[in-house]
Amino acid sequence: MPSTPRIRSDASENARKLRGAARDLFATGASEVSLAAVAQQAGVGTRTLYRHYSTREALTLALIREDITSELEPRLLAIANAVDPNPHNLQRCVHVVLEWTHGERELLRDAGCAINTEAGFDQVRSILTSQLDLARDMGALRSDFQVDLIMNFIAALTLLQSQHPSTSTNDIVQIFFDGLSAPL
Repeated sequence: MPSTPRIRSDASENARKLRGAARDLFATGASEVSLAAVAQQAGVGTRTLYRHYSTREALTLALIREDITSELEPRLLAIANAVDPNPHNLQRCVHVVLEWTHGERELLRDAGCAINTEAGFDQVRSILTSQLDLARDMGALRSDFQVDLIMNFIAALTLLQSQHPSTSTNDIVQIFFDGLSAPL
């Protein structure tokens, strides 16, 4: 059976240092931080940086994926794995994703990342799908409601929030779900 190539521990450590340096530098608000500055901050050479992340977008996507795994997915799973299944959990999940995208808006913008198309959001899509199926099975949502509609809705509200950061999405989300409720 073929084995999966192992990443050397020093290479893994360098990638971690690069992500940490990028996160620190990007947090300063300097939207045009150079990759050379990231390498210097991490204490590695630029060739090492480019071996791990060939572009600024690749590095930014790595930060986004790390944040999805460490921050967003656990919050969604806590809702999805609740002891008492609730058709409103889907709406709660949408609010959690919107809160997360609001906090990540600079990284998402820098990466040109759209939540409705980016591969790093597969687990998020899966959790939303399970909650959608639950809400439909409980008769709370129309049967023609699909997860792509939710993902596109989140992407549109994320764009709205990036252009108007003070916009509250709570009422918009409520109207959206009211419109998709199953007929009585």
